[in-house]
Amino acid sequence: MFRLEATPDTVHWGYFNRDLAPVIRVPAGALVEVETFSYPRGTDYPELLTAGLRRVLDEVSDVGPGPHLLTGPIYVEGVRPGDVLSVHIESIEPLLPVGFHEIREGAAGLGLLHGEFPNGHIRLMQLDLERRVVKFAQHIDVPMRTFFGIMGVAPPTAGRISSRAPGPFGGNLDLTALTAGATLYLPVFNEGGLFSVGDGHTAQGDGEVDLTAVETSLSGTLRFDIVKGFPIERPMAELPTHMISMGFHESLDEAVKIATRDMISWLTHTHGLTALEAYMLCSLVVDLRVTQVVNGRKGIHAMFPKSVISSTQG
Repeated sequence: MFRLEATPDTVHWGYFNRDLAPVIRVPAGALVEVETFSYPRGTDYPELLTAGLRRVLDEVSDVGPGPHLLTGPIYVEGVRPGDVLSVHIESIEPLLPVGFHEIREGAAGLGLLHGEFPNGHIRLMQLDLERRVVKFAQHIDVPMRTFFGIMGVAPPTAGRISSRAPGPFGGNLDLTALTAGATLYLPVFNEGGLFSVGDGHTAQGDGEVDLTAVETSLSGTLRFDIVKGFPIERPMAELPTHMISMGFHESLDEAVKIATRDMISWLTHTHGLTALEAYMLCSLVVDLRVTQVVNGRKGIHAMFPKSVISSTQG
């Protein structure tokens, strides 16, 4: 088991960059316990601070263009461009029994209804770790659904890529299904993959309509493996019950098409269906869901129930 703490030396703030030097190297198959921090910029909430987070806020001055604190990059030995990096989420837990939810003042174009709710607002929310709920209000408990909003490898192009918008490399997916037990598959563009993670969440609805979830500092255990012969252009994910394809685009209509095409491609490659058969099957069993509508490139995920394909197929 490797451990990667979030420190001023292991955190990059607001961007992916393929030229970032790895902060840790691990062999394929390794388990890595990784720590991530979340904090509302420009505020003072001692309840959200750990000693480690205070050091990061005080010492990391190279910020932007995005808002997220990311831990990494992690170099996975043996991973080459053209491979797929498999990231299995063994466990995820909050570091503190509190999170925050933020509507940003003047964040034009970010929240879905930003013009109707122009004033900034931050609410701290207590986490009942025993009952696994977020205390939204005295009479409202929100079930905890703990996941990393951002998981991604280094992008294919040079220079800084904002942590805000998802892309072929992953990034700000905000996919609520990526809880413990899920596996994320990422196409690799650079030696070692150079994986980074952050944007901890303990509750979010599909859509994330006002821009944020219940944002939380997290500790998670991830297992990294190499997959070959799995030709994907964008992230995919696997649950015990479903395969998931993802589409990202400024237009939700285009994101739907991308996610559907990727699911068709997976079915034809993995299960020997023709494209026409896969298209028909998608119409019968695939559920299309809005991942998020606030990250610049909107997200759609297509969920295929694995139970419809017999394990005894020839």
